[in-house]
Amino acid sequence: ELRLTVVSVLSELTKGNESPPSSSRHEEPEEAAKPEGERVWLVHKDGFSGATLLPKSSEHRPRSTFVAPWAQACSIQLDSGETLTVDENDVEKANPKRYDCAEDFTLLRHLNESSVLHTLRQRYGSSLVHTYAGLHLVVVNPMKPLNIYSKRVMERFHSARRSEMPPHIFATAEIAYHKLRINRAEQSIIPMGISGSGKTVNVTHMLRYLSTMVSKSKNCAITPERVEAMQTVMKAFGSATSVIHDNATRYTSLTSFEFDTAGMLVGGTVQTFLLERSRAARHQECELS
Repeated sequence: ELRLTVVSVLSELTKGNESPPSSSRHEEPEEAAKPEGERVWLVHKDGFSGATLLPKSSEHRPRSTFVAPWAQACSIQLDSGETLTVDENDVEKANPKRYDCAEDFTLLRHLNESSVLHTLRQRYGSSLVHTYAGLHLVVVNPMKPLNIYSKRVMERFHSARRSEMPPHIFATAEIAYHKLRINRAEQSIIPMGISGSGKTVNVTHMLRYLSTMVSKSKNCAITPERVEAMQTVMKAFGSATSVIHDNATRYTSLTSFEFDTAGMLVGGTVQTFLLERSRAARHQECELS
């Protein structure tokens, strides 16, 4: 007997390239028109800003109170045109524009916090909320319904290799099921994130995918409709309105799907753990329940 477990502790309909696309002829003039120097990010207390690293021989080296006397300084020109002298430790290398929507962070030429956040922001602006980080999947809560979880989309990911499809929560479920059958070893998927990041919703998407696309035994009673009903009941008793989120899940669930030696779904179990028992008797200020 094999088992696939989803532990809940806390858009891509078109195929994308696994590697970043090469520079197009429309991008070359744009890069050539930029000021001479390497593209960088200036990290500051409000986030990061795009800039160009000026050559050390540049005549424009304004004095800055942001650099300690013992620090290594460098001159940059912000995209707004302002020139600053800053600490080298506050500057991170930026990637060429063709990496803005890279599907995997490991494909980035320069891997740093600013470049990762910039890639997430660019993909989010294009409604691409899934991004690979090596073996892991990063999902940004779209905060709105997206038409990327339908049965038609499920069919595209069924039996597909990871390299054949763009990043998606369905791909994660398919990879886990494939490894379960090939390696004949139990698999676990653990969503992680802060309250309101969409962990419960993505668990529901994976359970719907497995209950829809995986072959079932004759006596298996698991259906997508029953999975949805189960999640609805659990959220009704285990969710609360918090400062961060209007429907925050306040429990931990351990959902296990069981498979026979042929890889057919035969049953499943759900365990819930109420870790915040104090909320049953009282709640914090500004929280409704």
